[in-house]
Amino acid sequence: MDELIEEEIGYDDSTPSVLEQAKKEGWEAAYYNFGKADDNSRQWFNPSIVRREDGIWLIVRGSEPHPQGFQFGQNSIWAFEMDDTGKVPKRGIRLRWRDTIPDQHFEDPRGFYHGGIDQTIIGACTFVWYPNRTWTGAHQCIGSFDEQWE
Repeated sequence: MDELIEEEIGYDDSTPSVLEQAKKEGWEAAYYNFGKADDNSRQWFNPSIVRREDGIWLIVRGSEPHPQGFQFGQNSIWAFEMDDTGKVPKRGIRLRWRDTIPDQHFEDPRGFYHGGIDQTIIGACTFVWYPNRTWTGAHQCIGSFDEQWE
């Protein structure tokens, strides 16, 4: 069990891009174009897809520069209505959560549409970075949104 490995094991710290990884596996991949919502200051992460009666929606975490200049961005959750192909975002809506405090972060949304109550249920991670204190720690939250995402 305690064999001595005499040969050096090589490694490569570079990670191929998502597009390169997909191509290697024979898959098709592309980046979404978020139109006016896509600028150099905002990045999009960790999406999920929800099919509702009004179409397909991409639910995604958006990260933009923090208003107080913190190293890490301010994270929020957006819902993007997709075109008829389900591949191109047409418009985006920033989700507003009840009873939040300023600078509260929301990340990594997952959701589903519940036809019985005509609501889209979104679960997410939430926390706050305080300038002079430790952060709140990651918590799970859930929101219930109507057809206008309110």
